[in-house]
Amino acid sequence: MVETLISIAILVTAVVAPLTIASSSLFQARYSRDQVTATYLAQEAIEMIRYVRDHNLMQGLAGINSDWLKFIPKDKWFAPDWNTAQQGNFQLCSNVNDPESCPYLKYNGAYSLQGATGDSRFKRAVRVITNPSNPDEVKVESKVYWRSGAHSERSIQVQTYIYDWAVVEN
Repeated sequence: MVETLISIAILVTAVVAPLTIASSSLFQARYSRDQVTATYLAQEAIEMIRYVRDHNLMQGLAGINSDWLKFIPKDKWFAPDWNTAQQGNFQLCSNVNDPESCPYLKYNGAYSLQGATGDSRFKRAVRVITNPSNPDEVKVESKVYWRSGAHSERSIQVQTYIYDWAVVEN
């Protein structure tokens, strides 16, 4: 009887330990996937701002538009989306001073603010901060928030500086 109990205890330990490790590994894999996705979403938002900046600068070089930051909200949190960025129309967050007030992205093969019916676990906010001492430079902050399982909300932030690279002579 004692030998049976000992063998059952050894068998349970031999089965439970690998299952615990596998469960922990699955959680870490999901978290890593979400963190990589959030990083890409944050970087993508900066690329949208660069796209609009470059479009504006090219228009300026053609003599059509002179403001290199035209259509880009300044010093306010907004939710960028490729569909609206290409039209120069960005959605401000419900509270322009709080990046967490931006809407959740939707997912339908790609993340966007439109198209799919259900929210994803990610929301993205961007702020373009002007530099009063240098009008040819702005700081771009991109934040992405998400929830992984039952854990608290997580976030990642990417920031860069962009410049008015076009020199237009009169």
